[in-house]
Amino acid sequence: MLVWTNMLPHKNNDRTTPFQPISRSEFDSERGELLAATWERQPMSPAHEWIIGDVLPRTYERYAAILLPWRTRLDGERHEFDGFSAFNIPVPNPLTLTTWHHDFQISERFREVPEVFRTLLDEFSRDADFVFVRCCYVLDPAYWKIERATFTRLADPFVRMPHPFGSFDIFPRGASWYIVHRDDEPLLYVGGSSIFIERILGSVEDKALPVALSDPYY
Repeated sequence: MLVWTNMLPHKNNDRTTPFQPISRSEFDSERGELLAATWERQPMSPAHEWIIGDVLPRTYERYAAILLPWRTRLDGERHEFDGFSAFNIPVPNPLTLTTWHHDFQISERFREVPEVFRTLLDEFSRDADFVFVRCCYVLDPAYWKIERATFTRLADPFVRMPHPFGSFDIFPRGASWYIVHRDDEPLLYVGGSSIFIERILGSVEDKALPVALSDPYY
């Protein structure tokens, strides 16, 4: 088993941020009637076994999970984990969320988003001017927006947010795609069109896999 090193959470000490605060009503309005009418995250009991369908809208054609690069130790040496191939480890067949999660002990680190994935986010939301974000962390949720072109250029968009920790919902105007992320897991869950998800799976190699709404949410 590879063991992730313990990393102190990173705080955004830069007072400038490209994320602008917005109201909950603006966020809900931008999600559109389709999403709002068919899905909303509900409070669950502590014993609830979370699935992806609990946190992602059920209106998209396909879904995928993307593994972010994290720092780990292997044979006493520190490495940047960037997929199984980075360690000459055969990719499990089948590759599943459970395989990813159980093969690695995970702790927090910066969350660099693969450039090829950011390029696809940009390509499949070209008509959108803004990306909208909800951050849920202990207290009341915070809501922000950011110019789409700026968001897709940020290697680690979370470190630039006013509050970089918590559970995140992210989507462009028009909601052509939807991302869910939790800060203590190196996973981005994304929903979108079949073409969008197929492009992701063909571009991010062993760092992306298709998932279903019934799969476990880690």
